[in-house]
Amino acid sequence: MDYLQYFDIFDEIDREEPPRKRKIYKKRFDPLILQDKEFRMKYRFSKVYMRKIVDLVQRNIELQASGGGLSVELQVCTALRTWARQEVQDDAADIHGLIQQSITNICRRVALALASKAAEFMRIYTHA
Repeated sequence: MDYLQYFDIFDEIDREEPPRKRKIYKKRFDPLILQDKEFRMKYRFSKVYMRKIVDLVQRNIELQASGGGLSVELQVCTALRTWARQEVQDDAADIHGLIQQSITNICRRVALALASKAAEFMRIYTHA
């Protein structure tokens, strides 16, 4: 009867959860360290206009908490580069140290934020 207790140990081992993989963070590229001319070549906007866009959409785009967090500036830069250069999202992800799904989510988030501001800048005039 005492020998059956030893088999209980095997049952406990089977029920144990495998250890979780440690999360590895990629080094992210900070586009704001670029010189103005190089920034404009890569992002098709000057830093001044990029900051205006950031100020415009900042309330609609919050800091991503997952994966170490993405600043609003980096999210806007990533979306602008992807759209302006018609980049494949995998390439944009590699450049910015992200994954393709993050690029998709960032582009969607920035596009919705910009679209919500369209009424402030676009007027449709009708002839009365």
